[in-house]
Amino acid sequence: MLVLRQSTSIDIRIGPAMDAGNGVDPETGVGLVAADQAEVLKANGAATVTMGGAFSAVSGCDGWYDYTVATGDVDTIGEVIFVVQDSTLCLPMFVKAMVMEPVVYDAIYADGATGIASGIALASALATVDNEIYTLQGNVTDILADTNELQSDDLPGLIATLDAVVDTVKAETVLILEDTANIQANYATASALATVDTVVDGIQTDLSNGTDGLGAIKSACATATGFATEAKQDVIDGIVDQLNLGIIYGVAETGTLSTTQATTNITGYTADQLVDAVIIVTSGDAEGERKEITASAVTDGLLTFGAMTEAMANGDTFKIV
Repeated sequence: MLVLRQSTSIDIRIGPAMDAGNGVDPETGVGLVAADQAEVLKANGAATVTMGGAFSAVSGCDGWYDYTVATGDVDTIGEVIFVVQDSTLCLPMFVKAMVMEPVVYDAIYADGATGIASGIALASALATVDNEIYTLQGNVTDILADTNELQSDDLPGLIATLDAVVDTVKAETVLILEDTANIQANYATASALATVDTVVDGIQTDLSNGTDGLGAIKSACATATGFATEAKQDVIDGIVDQLNLGIIYGVAETGTLSTTQATTNITGYTADQLVDAVIIVTSGDAEGERKEITASAVTDGLLTFGAMTEAMANGDTFKIV
């Protein structure tokens, strides 16, 4: 499969054009204007366009043609297929290609590109993140084991609440893994990975904090014998607070509500403090949309993010990870 640079013209070869009658003899008289169809099929359901570049037979190789790709042919990221069909002249012929963003294409194919070396470093950094996430899951397992020591006849309701919180953490862990894969595929840079690594290190530190972090909860659980019901409730509340993992919950409000911006009830943050976080819509027409925040304002809790398919409406809920 060819790899093409977004919105960049290049010459490609299309063929072989074989006789429609016997399927063997090469056809040298194919033309885009006279052909039944000469189309560009773009990725993600984008509109099909007519091949608008120059098309000419290859000298010395009958049935093959040079096509100069028009910039409008390759303005959509993803797979693109060039198709030429003429039922009275030749069998259908096509070429598949993958259109890449210029920065990604140049990192791999430009002169002096360091894409391969960067990829090796990226793989190593992601492996480190995966190991730390695995360790985090192990520590959560330890918390569950210690929590079992708190169980008694007068705490069934509290234990049920804790179980629900743990289920939420498991679901959020799945989302973290999905976001990590998305970062690797689309946004992974040395700077972004360094930020992820720093956040995970902070979580690890909190897990081992014996004074006021999750480590303190573990220690308290180990000596929980004789706790009053109220004291055990405090321990459970501490676990719930620790497992929130920095998730912000909010509601869209009347104001600016479009596919790229939303007025919200979020307060207590400085301008652009939420940049690079991910907003996940949890209700309404845009439910399930996940976009990176590019700007956050103090006034009206206005958030700016990547374009969504649907805009949020007043009262729609969301969370920021």
